[in-house]
Amino acid sequence: MHQPTYPETFHDETIKQWIQDYYTAVDEDGAVETIADFFTPDAVVQMGEHGVSDRPGLIQFLTSTWDYVASRSHHLVAIDSLGKDTFLARGTVTYNLKDGRRVTPEWCGIMALIQQEGEWKMAYYKVYFAAFPAF
Repeated sequence: MHQPTYPETFHDETIKQWIQDYYTAVDEDGAVETIADFFTPDAVVQMGEHGVSDRPGLIQFLTSTWDYVASRSHHLVAIDSLGKDTFLARGTVTYNLKDGRRVTPEWCGIMALIQQEGEWKMAYYKVYFAAFPAF
């Protein structure tokens, strides 16, 4: 995965590694349980018009993101701090669709992280697409 830029004042290597691990997992087909483990059990997650706020809903949602997708690859451009443990991630994602098409929309996501039992977890994640691909 491409290393995004961070503000010069951002030095928390544990969060940098967490972000890298998260987007690596998101690009793995079938890794929905692993991806869900990055979130709190009651995380609010919204991608485009679709949203969930509990783990069973998140698992179902994550599974559905592969319905039309053969593979995907996130390219993070930058991570910016929006305040205490809240970040704006920006980049592109290339979707190789099952029907043979390939689309690469720009996106950004606001993520709020919290510490739970010594581990970072995402409590909130909202993704915005510049142009949502028509699956």
